[in-house]
Amino acid sequence: PKQNMKTPKERIYSVYCVWCKDIGEDVLTRKAFNSRVRGHGYSDKAAWLHGRTQKCWLHLTLKGKSDE
Repeated sequence: PKQNMKTPKERIYSVYCVWCKDIGEDVLTRKAFNSRVRGHGYSDKAAWLHGRTQKCWLHLTLKGKSDE
């Protein structure tokens, strides 16, 4: 696994929302989604990424192509 892996929380939530709509599932609120991710052992914090400070999930990334 990559060290210091971090992904913007907004990016993760956005992809999650699209995935839910694609499969016809209800979308959790942002607060409920974040709570669920934390419940799986992931942590979040502000981090310097792509030239600015962003709220990020640590040690969590998305598979596939990235547009960032």
